[in-house]
Amino acid sequence: MNDSLGHGVGDALLREVGPRLAGHLRSGDLLARLGGDEFVVLASGLGEDGALALAERLCATLEQPFQLAGMALGVDASVGISIGPRHSGHAEELLQMADLAMYAAKAGRSCAVVYDEARHGSGRYRLEAVAQLRRAIDEGELVLHHQPKLDLRTGRVDGVEALVRWQHPERGLLFPDAFVELAESAGLMGPLTRRVLDAALAQRRAWADRGRELTVAVNVSPSNLVDEGFPDEVAGLLARHGVPATALVLEVTESLLMADRERAVRVLSALRETGVGISIDDYGTGYSSLAYLASLPVTELKLDRTFVSAMNDSDRSASIVTSTLQLAHALDLVFVAEGAEDRATVDALAALGCDVVQGYHLSRPLPAEQLELWLEARTAAPVA
Repeated sequence: MNDSLGHGVGDALLREVGPRLAGHLRSGDLLARLGGDEFVVLASGLGEDGALALAERLCATLEQPFQLAGMALGVDASVGISIGPRHSGHAEELLQMADLAMYAAKAGRSCAVVYDEARHGSGRYRLEAVAQLRRAIDEGELVLHHQPKLDLRTGRVDGVEALVRWQHPERGLLFPDAFVELAESAGLMGPLTRRVLDAALAQRRAWADRGRELTVAVNVSPSNLVDEGFPDEVAGLLARHGVPATALVLEVTESLLMADRERAVRVLSALRETGVGISIDDYGTGYSSLAYLASLPVTELKLDRTFVSAMNDSDRSASIVTSTLQLAHALDLVFVAEGAEDRATVDALAALGCDVVQGYHLSRPLPAEQLELWLEARTAAPVA
């Protein structure tokens, strides 16, 4: 409702939900809003059957239409139930268990589910991991490694891709595949992306202050593409760090664009108006629709590494690289090849007229301090 009708209508809905729920509770029961669209009820002396009956009444009352913004709006609810001391004697654990049961109710599209250790117990680890990741975002445990990008037209490294890592206090340095899926499922990709963007721009500012003018590429999450306030956030971060918009490239995967293309066009168009570059990342692995290349304000096409790394051993992969490069240039886009893992691949890409390469042949992703040393060494003794 926030997305479709505005936050004002969403807030009005929340103000009506509370009294409806309260109307079905006893005088000694406690009703509270945990945040967002989640409420909690603490009721004593009900037992499992009584708790299920109460949950059914609460679901039923929310199914009755709400009259808001001149419309009758329906709401579905899912209820998770935990019972103390049967499930736990600790309030925090009971809330956690009720949360897991609620997600089970959502998944099964049912009104209410009672927590069951055998079915839902494994989810407790996930909740703990989400809490740790939220802490990591808030308390600065996320760090950036930067992979250089070589401009084949000039022979210079004038850009990097900022890649997030989690410096976990117990598990050590974690790569994105250990936590990005968790962030997406827990609704944390928006805050994570903003934290990465802030750190990347701060580092870019530091490099500029030392005389290194580099473009920085940052991956964008699905929640950013449906957030029409995101362009203003990006503009604010650019201004805060004193970084020109042309120094930032936002990388978007094809699958994100297909989720809500109409809104993505609006968000990305607003970003392009500020001067920020837009790159289609992992091109060729998703829908590869020519329709979005025609409608989106794209500045860069980044072919997926699976085609680039195989181009010297596979005629089909080589043909895909060649045809994609020609398409990019016909559309006046910069063509970036990632996955250049050896000299032969870099030479083949240069012969084709590729604009930019990125891969292990050039360098693995490095922390900022190591990248600066690498750049200094390269300046002293250039290597293609």
